[in-house]
Amino acid sequence: MAPLYVFLTALYCMAIFLASSDPYPDFMVMPFPHYDKIIQMVAFGCLNILVAQGLRHSGRTYSTFTLAVVPVLFTTFYGITDEIHQYFVPSRTFDVLDMAADATGAVLAQAFLMLVAWRGSFGHRLLTRRV
Repeated sequence: MAPLYVFLTALYCMAIFLASSDPYPDFMVMPFPHYDKIIQMVAFGCLNILVAQGLRHSGRTYSTFTLAVVPVLFTTFYGITDEIHQYFVPSRTFDVLDMAADATGAVLAQAFLMLVAWRGSFGHRLLTRRV
């Protein structure tokens, strides 16, 4: 990854860690059901975008598969470690649905990057490839 993106990714991961260390986060009073899942999808979608952009701007040539899968795997793995961490925080829990929200946010962000934001470079090839 490009050094700037390594720094930004580490900083963002630290922010997630600190937020999940709060035993009584502000969003615990949810305005509607599953509000916390939406927050997690957005947060981990943004993490995925940082990792994906870091790979894309690293100066190396990666396969489409690598650019598509590595950011999602990293983000999902970090989501799992975040849930394990929360298991040890008072009043927080380990939640499989939170992990699913993290992974869903990563997949949706990656799909957006590849099919919309990066469309000019290789997203178009993905959509028009003949099988």
